[in-house]
Amino acid sequence: MKDFLKEHYDKILLLGLFCVFIGLMFTVQGIISSTKEITEESLQIPKRKADHKKADPDSEYLNVSVQKSKGALKWDDNHSRNTEIEAKAFNGFSDLTFVFPIAKCPYCKGEKAIYIPLDNFSSKDQKRNCLICGTYLPTPPERRKAKVLTASENDSDGDGISNDDERKYGLDPNNPDDALADNDNDGFSNVFEIANNSDPRNGRIHPPHWWRLVLADVAQIELPIKFMKLNDNNSDDKTKWELQFNVKRKKREQTQFYALNEVVSIDRRDYKIVEIVRDIKVVKAAGENGKETVEDKSKIFLVEELYGETNRQPDKLVMFAGQPAYSSDKRPILKDVGFYPPLEHALTIGGEVRVGAVNNENRGGKRYLVAKVDVEKMIVWIVDRNERADENGNRTLIEITKDGKIPQEMRVGEKKKDASETGGDETF
Repeated sequence: MKDFLKEHYDKILLLGLFCVFIGLMFTVQGIISSTKEITEESLQIPKRKADHKKADPDSEYLNVSVQKSKGALKWDDNHSRNTEIEAKAFNGFSDLTFVFPIAKCPYCKGEKAIYIPLDNFSSKDQKRNCLICGTYLPTPPERRKAKVLTASENDSDGDGISNDDERKYGLDPNNPDDALADNDNDGFSNVFEIANNSDPRNGRIHPPHWWRLVLADVAQIELPIKFMKLNDNNSDDKTKWELQFNVKRKKREQTQFYALNEVVSIDRRDYKIVEIVRDIKVVKAAGENGKETVEDKSKIFLVEELYGETNRQPDKLVMFAGQPAYSSDKRPILKDVGFYPPLEHALTIGGEVRVGAVNNENRGGKRYLVAKVDVEKMIVWIVDRNERADENGNRTLIEITKDGKIPQEMRVGEKKKDASETGGDETF
């Protein structure tokens, strides 16, 4: 037996390995066969039951205006502060108990954007400054409602212009963006011109220019000039004092110097500096080596020069060193929706606004003067400057309201750029 095993050892080993191989083959076959029995249903995971109730977005509970009117939108006084900035912006507390609108302050500096409650921005009745940086915050513009496109057999792209009119005026029946475009650069959208029997291809044919005007607000405005500091030249003689101003010229600021009794041009009016009150203190920080700083709280008084005009009282202004200056009266702010974004004009009684084409090729337009304002009813009346007055010196009054003549959904939209302009497929 031993001789047999010794003689056939290699053959017996190969036989054993062969048997193992056969066994593994049957095992693999069994695994493959079992996988064929798995069905789609057996792999489905049962759905988990929701652990919350589905909220109705149209319910009064989620309506900020309704909850605010009920006095429900309040801070929980037990909530803690997270950061000094949030505590200052949100009245001392940083944890919200209810959702309310917020907006980013466009003037706060830093890597992280600062969002504050929308109520911190100015309204038509009250001007406010940012609680963080102290800059005047104008009234936020109204959010434009998105137009709902409803396609039909006669309006393939649902932009409000029929297919026949789109072909007639060289538009694309399958491109809804051309409805709010202004092909002839006259300040009126294609869809509005077609709806008012005008020609969107001809910049000289359009509705009256004043239709583009909307009353945005009647409020005190920040003047384009700021009294920065007083240099008394180590003298008590006010006539030797220098007053430094920063004047806004379009997008730049220029430094100018004036003295007592000199005339300063502010917002197309001339004002004479009639008085200066010096209030300069040297403040030393705590400690033996504390740094000294100059604190300038001086103020100046200005009176408008009327140059013989007797039909109204001169305007008066008070400016404080280092602080923005505001108009003494509420002024109508007219918005020209022929531009995107709309162009705003802050005016006074007798002030002029020009409404014309939006490009340099066609410079035609109209000039209008503000005749009177009704603050309570939010109405401004303007007159055509080129219209000849009647025997009593009167011109036709044109009424401008906050709604305007052009519906929001028909106002000129943002201009789209094609790939050749942007260098790619991106559009804006």
